[in-house]
Amino acid sequence: MELILARHGQTNFNVAKKFYGALDVPINENGRNQAELLADKLRDFEISKIVTSEMTRCVQTATPTAEEHKMKISQNGLFNEKSFGRWEGLDADQIEALDSKEWWSWLNAPFTYTPPAAEPFDTFFERVTKGVSELLIDRQTSNKVLLVCHLGVLRSVNQLLFPGTDFWSVDFKAGCYTQFHLDEDSVRVVTRNQ
Repeated sequence: MELILARHGQTNFNVAKKFYGALDVPINENGRNQAELLADKLRDFEISKIVTSEMTRCVQTATPTAEEHKMKISQNGLFNEKSFGRWEGLDADQIEALDSKEWWSWLNAPFTYTPPAAEPFDTFFERVTKGVSELLIDRQTSNKVLLVCHLGVLRSVNQLLFPGTDFWSVDFKAGCYTQFHLDEDSVRVVTRNQ
């Protein structure tokens, strides 16, 4: 099975460096250009299935590729980004001004400390794990799957495929794809951020 991962295109919240996991915001003009670039890069791929989160920014990013391949997009909420609760829509300075103690607690323990009203990381990771398991169950009929979602989700998928990898060091660039080849007992990177 070939698993192709792509991050959604740029949004205005990316530009403003705001937290916005569960907020449903669209991609901006640069994001639309990145979506077209991704579709162009994947033009000659024999994609068997396109999966996105339920968020508008991911569906918009996958749409040019889906149109190119004359395919429908399958939306799956298991691949939605982690919610950051009351920090969503705020940048780091705004969060520190609002919740200084909680902010520093999260910075010191991002995998175990849960910000106010946010989704706990372990719950988020279990959700993504379930989504990946569903993709792998379907590998006989969907042998080349494109998954378009969020940076936190993509890093989690990478962590599942390569346990022990530093979560924060893995980058997925918008407008690019990363391809993995999965056998029954092994995983290898075919290409990263192409």
